[in-house]
Amino acid sequence: MCKLLNISKRTLQHYRDTGVLPFAQIRHKCYYKREDVERLLQTKSEK
Repeated sequence: MCKLLNISKRTLQHYRDTGVLPFAQIRHKCYYKREDVERLLQTKSEK
């Protein structure tokens, strides 16, 4: 996920903590909805 978004692991953690990127955690793995990731990519490209 970090490579796709071109961010560090810590930034990804910050996005999860602050609700920027919603996720579901199942057995210690984080899962993200495709729509949420695409939305984040879109907002990052607009900056």
